[in-house]
Amino acid sequence: MERLTKRNRAGINAVGAAGEIVDRLAKYEDLGLTSQEIREKLRKLAWYEAKFGHRQAQRWDQIAAAEDEGRLVLLTCKVGDNVYQEYAGQVYESTITRIIIRQNAPILYDTDRGFAFNDRAIGRSVFLNRWEAERALEGK
Repeated sequence: MERLTKRNRAGINAVGAAGEIVDRLAKYEDLGLTSQEIREKLRKLAWYEAKFGHRQAQRWDQIAAAEDEGRLVLLTCKVGDNVYQEYAGQVYESTITRIIIRQNAPILYDTDRGFAFNDRAIGRSVFLNRWEAERALEGK
């Protein structure tokens, strides 16, 4: 990246167009980070890239950006996973067929048995393995 300023004995002189300088400064300020925090993030990114490679470091950066922008959703399970529901003294196995993500609403997991559940049901009436479902059934 080409510098927009140059240091001289008297201080710093602008060498780029004023609009471009202001735009870069605004982007820096939009981060809401101090220069020390930015340097620390760059050190961590360089370490991560050295350890895992450039592509993985880029992926990590994308995930971090998505989280910062509120676009990151962590799912408890995925389409194709089996879940176990305790109902009327029996444990029923179902497969997740669809995940419904709506704005300002819990994520819904739809199953091949025609029931849907959200994350709050996991560990209460829906379980991620048969053993937990049978254990919950024994406890009732």
